[in-house]
Parts: sequence; C-alpha cells; structure tokens
Amino acid sequence: MLSILLLSMGCDPVKAASDAAPEPIDARPAPTCENYCATIQASCTDVPQYPSEQACVAYCKDFGKIPIGAAEDMSGNTVGCRTYHATVAVLQNNQALHCPHAGPSGGDVCGSWCENYCYLAQLNCTGSNQLFADEQTCLDACAQMPANGHANDESGDTIQCRIHFLGLANTEPPGSQTMFCPVGEVPATAPCTGAPPAP
Repeated sequence: MLSILLLSMGCDPVKAASDAAPEPIDARPAPTCENYCATIQASCTDVPQYPSEQACVAYCKDFGKIPIGAAEDMSGNTVGCRTYHATVAVLQNNQALHCPHAGPSGGDVCGSWCENYCYLAQLNCTGSNQLFADEQTCLDACAQMPANGHANDESGDTIQCRIHFLGLANTEPPGSQTMFCPVGEVPATAPCTGAPPAP
C-alpha cells in the first residue's frame, strides 16, 4: 500500500527508502568498574591483570580510583579505555597486546606511563608521604625514569614497577602509604631496583 501511495504521488519508493535517515545507533552504555572488571577477567585469561574480579573492582573504585571517562575512549587513563581494550583483546584474538593496555597501569595506551604514575603518586601518597610538590614536578621526574619494564612488574628500576606499588599505596592495611610510597620515589628504592624481570 505504501508503494502504491508513493507512486501515485510521483515518488519512487526505492529511492524514498534509500533517502530516509538511517536508524540511530544506540550509544554504548557508560563504563563502570563492575562491567570493566567482568570484561577483563573474562577476556584476559592468558595474560591476567588482576588476581580476581573482586580485586579489580577494589582497585578500580578505591585503590587506583581510575577515572570513568567515556565508552568511546580508546586511549587515556580511563575505565572506558580499559574496557575497550579488554573487549578487543578477544575480538582481535590478541591478549598479549591489549590486556596490558586494559590493566591497572594502562600499558602506555590507556594513559601514558608517566600519566598513570603521577596520577597515583598524587592520589595515594599524601601528607608526610607526599612524593612531589605538584603534577608537573612529578612529570619532569618521571621523564628521567627507565621505561623498559613491563606492566605489573614487581621489581626493576623502572616506571612500571613504581606504578605497581603506588597502586597499592591506598589499600586497606594501615600504613600502606608509609610502606609503598617510598618504593615509588626517585631514585630507586627496593624492590624497584636493578634490572627489570624478563617478560
């Protein structure tokens, strides 16, 4: 009936359909720590980034307080970026590449090494445990640090090792800042000393 009506009006129904506005595509839902952590735990089975989904949620919300960002993020220190890379790790069958990007350090994609390091230093090392006067001082110091480690390293004189321990500096046990903030200092403090471990 619609085709007959369009023809009677001198309209080509095929052309009319092709000229119609495309159906809107729903935006992806805003990222959350819960969705991010469920995704990364399901996707990064060969290259795990967190010991459990609960540990991931605790880091995302409390210890690392990762900024939420947007669902469209493909870079930057955000939950949105990490969720994207956790998702494509499976879609592209490349956990080795994408899972470190989706992990707590951001893998130099979801925030640069220095961006993540300084964010954690300013967030988790405060008061008498403060490492830098301000973010720019931190970024200047970070630029001099070796970056030849790997995401989640627990030893080695590298920015990656320092990021790992600064992420622990806001954990539950009393005194965690006192314990872990000095590990993030420049120059190196044990265990972030010596050569980085083999990948």
